[in-house]
Parts: sequence; C-alpha cells; structure tokens
Amino acid sequence: MNAHPVKAWGMGARQQLNGKSGEIWDNFAIEFQYANGVRLHSYCGQVNRAWSSVSEAAAGSTGVAEMHDGRNFIKPAGGQMWRPTGITEDNGYVTSIVT
Repeated sequence: MNAHPVKAWGMGARQQLNGKSGEIWDNFAIEFQYANGVRLHSYCGQVNRAWSSVSEAAAGSTGVAEMHDGRNFIKPAGGQMWRPTGITEDNGYVTSIVT
C-alpha cells in the first residue's frame, strides 16, 4: 500500500473546547479506502479525563499489531507473537528499533 487513499469519509465534533476559535475539533472518525479495496479506520478524541492514551493498532486477515503503552507487538494469525527488542524510547512517534 504505497499509495494515498482514493476515498475518505469522516465526521467530527467540538464538545470541550469552550469557545476557542478556528478549525479545532476534539473528536473525529475517518474511514479511508485504497484502490485495492483495503479500508483503514482512524479515530481520535480529546476528552478531559483522569487517563490518557496515544495508541495505534492494526488488524488484518494475516494478523494484528499494537504499538502503544509499552505493549508493542506483532502477532501473525496462527503464529507466535513477536515483540521488538532494542527500543530506545517507548513512544510510537519517535521509537527507534535496533535490529
């Protein structure tokens, strides 16, 4: 999938920004569709609460992967879970894996 999506559908809302101006939404959901039929779903929410999470997950016909909160792993369908080693920082946006 070395291509941009060919379609996208989405929705969002402003619920907790207390009168701040501009194009700032505090939650949204988007579905992307690629030329080969693959669909990707993206959800984001900024809600005042006692906990927070920045996380990513992928699920497909050949397995799953999660990259967040120290639970970084890839698990092929019917296979053994693999966890990367040599992670220099547990942040999915700046993680460096040493192979």
